Amino acid sequence: MWDLASIITPESALLFALDLTYEANPKEKIFKFGPPRPARFEFALPPFLRQPKDIFRIGADGIHEVRHDFITRGVRIEDRISKVTVYVATKDLGLREQLESRRRELLLFEQSFQFDPAKSDMDFEQLTSLLAPN
Repeated sequence: MWDLASIITPESALLFALDLTYEANPKEKIFKFGPPRPARFEFALPPFLRQPKDIFRIGADGIHEVRHDFITRGVRIEDRISKVTVYVATKDLGLREQLESRRRELLLFEQSFQFDPAKSDMDFEQLTSLLAPN
C-alpha cells in the first residue's frame, strides 16, 4: 500500500510515493521496510503539466530513469522501490542537470565536515551524546 502526494508549480511537479507497508519495531525504535518491489502509480496533473518533457526519480544516490506513460489526467509511473520515493515531472529540460549539480554540491559540503556517524563509531558516539539528558 502506498500514500501518494504531489506539489505542483507552473513548471514542475514533485510526486511522492510513501510506502505504508512497514512494521514499527519498538525494541529497536525504528520502522522496518521490506525490500524494493514493483510498483505502479498514477499521479493526476493539472492540464498545463500533463505532457511534461522529463520525468525522473531523484534521491540521495542520484537521478534515475523511470518507466512512465501519459494518461488522461496525468502520468503513470512504474518502478521498483520501497520506503519513500520522489519523482519529478517537469517542462524544463534543464532541471535534471540543475538538480544533479546541486546534489553533488551538497554531498561535497557534507563531506567537508568529515563527520559520518554511519561509518565511524566515534562520530556515532558524539552524535548520541547530544541526545543524552544533561
